[in-house]
Amino acid sequence: MNRLTPILVVLGVGSDDKPHAARFEFSELDVARRLAGLMGFRLAKAATDRSQALAKQLPEGKIFASGKGLLPLVKAELFEDLCAIVDFVVSNDPPGTTPAAGDLEPSLRQAIDLVWAGIKPGSQVLIFDDTYGTFPNWCAAIVTGVSKDNETLTVRWRDYYGWGSFLVKRNAVAVLPPTSP
Repeated sequence: MNRLTPILVVLGVGSDDKPHAARFEFSELDVARRLAGLMGFRLAKAATDRSQALAKQLPEGKIFASGKGLLPLVKAELFEDLCAIVDFVVSNDPPGTTPAAGDLEPSLRQAIDLVWAGIKPGSQVLIFDDTYGTFPNWCAAIVTGVSKDNETLTVRWRDYYGWGSFLVKRNAVAVLPPTSP
């Protein structure tokens, strides 16, 4: 396992429809998180040799006393390569500090298991889709099958009928209420 100190990356597509990104030291987590939130961009960590090599090609990020940040334009190819390889931070916890499933309170673990156990063909779920790298997003899908061990779901995109089915782990989805459009 790689023990490199992660480099933080804030990246996104600006109102100018161009890719912007900058790198921050791991010690600047609060600054990077605040800047990502203010700009509507994503926070990610580069923790592997390859992702760090790409992140080091980015300019250093800056945030001013006014709260405004500077995220310069970057080449589209570098932006897309980074989106494909970095680990996006999806919670407000510092990277690497999200509790493991065993650390959850028993009542919360039981509720999660109950919700996941209710997933069956016809259920609507949300799946994180980063297929195209530039615009990773949560997308709605419909469950069309469940494996015998109840761990793998066969799904298809809800709004893209012509696209084929694919497999996803049950614990990698969020469940939509039955009344979702």
